[in-house]
Parts: sequence; C-alpha cells; structure tokens
Amino acid sequence: MDYIKKFNNYTVDQFSNFHDESFNQSSSSTKKAMKGSLKRIEKIWGKPLEELNLSFLKNADETYNILKASKYSSNTQLQTFTNILKILKLVDAPLAHYNKFLKVLNLEGKRREKEENDSLNTKLDYYPPYQDVKDIVESNIDALLNNSEINFYEIKLLIVLSIFTLTIPMRISNYLNMKLIYDEDGADFKKKNNAILIGNQDNYSFIFDGNKIDINNIKLKKLIRLWLSEFNTSGFFLINNNQLNFSMNSKDINVSLSISSKNILGVSLNASDFRSIYMKYLMSLDPHIKQKILLSNIMGYANINLLEKHI
Repeated sequence: MDYIKKFNNYTVDQFSNFHDESFNQSSSSTKKAMKGSLKRIEKIWGKPLEELNLSFLKNADETYNILKASKYSSNTQLQTFTNILKILKLVDAPLAHYNKFLKVLNLEGKRREKEENDSLNTKLDYYPPYQDVKDIVESNIDALLNNSEINFYEIKLLIVLSIFTLTIPMRISNYLNMKLIYDEDGADFKKKNNAILIGNQDNYSFIFDGNKIDINNIKLKKLIRLWLSEFNTSGFFLINNNQLNFSMNSKDINVSLSISSKNILGVSLNASDFRSIYMKYLMSLDPHIKQKILLSNIMGYANINLLEKHI
C-alpha cells in the first residue's frame, strides 16, 4: 500500500486539517465529526494516529470487527467506519480496495436498518397511544396549576415532559441553550436558533434554525407562563437548577423525561420514544404527501421514510 506511505506519520491535527482543506465546502459539524473519528481511532487501536501507520485502512473486515468490539455505540461505530471510507478517498486508495470497505459498510448498514425496523415495530406496540399521553399530561398540568405549593423540581419535570407531548417533539439538540427572545423587541426569528419567542397574551413559539413553531396548547401556555414568571429567572428556557441558571444539557433533558414519564405515565421514556409516539399519531391521521414532507422537514428528517415506518 505504497499510496499511504506519505500519510503514515500524520497526526490527528494534520489529517483533520487535510480533510478540511480537501472538503472545504463541508459543514463545521462534518469537519468536527471527522476529527472526532480520528481521535476515536486512536483510543480503539491504543496508539497515536502517527504510530498506527494507517493500519485500519488495510483490511475492511478486520477493521469493522475491531470497531464492533469497542465500547462505542453501534451508531458511533458506523459513523467511524464511514469516515474511514472518507480517509481512503483522501489518500487516493485504489477503487477496488475502497469498494471492499464500501461493501462492508453497505452490508452493515442493511443489517442495522433491519434491526432498527424490528426494534421500532416492537416499540410501537409497547408505546402508550398519543391521545392518552396528551390527556394525562394535560390533567397533570391542571393539577399543578391548582396547587398552591408547587416546587421548582415538580414544574421543571412537567415542563420538559409537556414540550415533548403537547407540541411537536424535536431532537434534544434543538432544546439546548434555548434562549428567551421577545416579540416586543422586534426580534428577527429567522436569524435565531434554539429559542423561544415570547409574545403578548401568552403567545409562545419555538424557533429552530429560523423556523417558527407556534405553541397552541392552552394548558402548555399557562404552564410556560408560570415557569417563566415565578420559577425561571435565567435567560434560558430549560434550566436544571434555579440557583445556577445554566441551560440543561442533553443528559439533563433525558433524565427529566425518564423520571417524569415514569412518574406520570407509568413507563420510562426518552426523547426518541416521544418522537416515535408522536409520529405514530401523525401517521394515523393519514396525511397526504405534501403534509408528510412538511412534517419530516420540521422534525429534522431528510425524507418521509422514517415517518412512514410508523404506520
């Protein structure tokens, strides 16, 4: 494999910079993912990249078996292997050799897709119906609003559960560092990411990547008003502690969802579960193709395939 000799001593930073220059139109997240994969390779193979002599580029089956034996999740393993194929392109590997890695990736991708489909079908039978979830959450909001002794912990858990059940549940990343912006300040929401727009008369909207999603549920509006007026004085919508006023991270949100769903619904659910419950409900309404495309775009999917798996 003479074609990789000149790259054998590249460090993570050197290879990462080489990637960024070669794919200069790539997004910052794509560039960050490549660097993360290179660092992960160092951890899995137990040596700095410059001491590995790019050995992970030599045998596709062996490389994937080593990845599968690692502590990382299946998705992370697949992402790392995908970036290894990208490295093969960077070092100008012969097409025949590249295709050996591509074949492994395709086979593994199909196997993973079947596993995920089987898992989804099992979960769809296990999930509570969306309408039941909605009714129970709204009932708990009513009970909380009529309680004169509400504490921060209770309302925090209910706020997190409510935004995943009484409005379109987005990916957790959309709720991180979610700032408060005010309509009266003339805020241009098209230039905002991860924000809640606060208008007059309890009008609220989530802003994700310049897209505006109005919050229409009356009970959720009342809960948000109480949350922001009496319990959360920070500049972020979701906080884990009313003394520190830091925005929740992804772990905080999932822990809150797990606890609140177990307490209120009787089953511990995560963000992905709530998105599946909502998608199953949407598909039960039999949306036409344009509606499916719109819903897929809003929920952050490239096409309608995942929605249709929830039929």
